[in-house]
Amino acid sequence: MAGFTYRLELEDGTPADPPTFDAAVPNWHPGDMIPLGRDRTLRVIDTRPGREPDEDPVLVVEGRNRIRLTDAPGRRSAPPL
Repeated sequence: MAGFTYRLELEDGTPADPPTFDAAVPNWHPGDMIPLGRDRTLRVIDTRPGREPDEDPVLVVEGRNRIRLTDAPGRRSAPPL
């Protein structure tokens, strides 16, 4: 299966964490979410081609950490089922 590599940047132009992303999806759009595990997601803000013809395209992203119920103020975790 062929993959696509994207450079990930924050809005200010600095590399995101992680700085690159390999995906099977060739077309990302603003608002799309990139899950990076249980507690982290990146939201695509903008897309643009690489500066050079052979350079990877860029996804401008915003990082988000998911809030767990146990992390919310005033909340206690429920007992296991």
